[in-house]
Amino acid sequence: MNDGRQDGNEAFFVFLERARHDAEQQLSCSILHDRQISQEALIHAGRGFGSIPGIDNPNHFKIAGHLAFWIRKLKPFRIFRISTFAAHLEKRGLSHQFPKSVLEQENPDHPNALFVNEMIAVNVAFGFICATGTLLRPKPELVQDLIVSLRYNSFSPHAVRIILEGMAEPLITAQ
Repeated sequence: MNDGRQDGNEAFFVFLERARHDAEQQLSCSILHDRQISQEALIHAGRGFGSIPGIDNPNHFKIAGHLAFWIRKLKPFRIFRISTFAAHLEKRGLSHQFPKSVLEQENPDHPNALFVNEMIAVNVAFGFICATGTLLRPKPELVQDLIVSLRYNSFSPHAVRIILEGMAEPLITAQ
């Protein structure tokens, strides 16, 4: 029997898989996903959802901020490289069937490959927020700056929330 938490976990993994797929397309690579680490990220994020006394249901920006923070902190994604795998086998004296031409043609390091977890974290946050009906139209340079900042600067989940709120389109109310 599924409870609400199980359904929420599966929805989280749907966002993760979409974001992983988008990153694979953007970086022209295959990305490995450690679901156990992602589950840990969800558990840690969930602890922060109700951290304001008296507020049972946090808003979608807070949830997105906590999810993004913990994904980038725990880093459940890795870029898969055949050449690394082949080198691992060779180091252990095991043979492999990968032709040298395939290993040499493997996609060279994309400049954004270091940021795979941060890219996915931001895309998960954006996807979650957009799923609530909120429009996000940040400038591409702001998105890139957020991705780089998540890797190299200290952020709390609350700071990520505030940044995400600043990227939302204001609601237009009828006069």
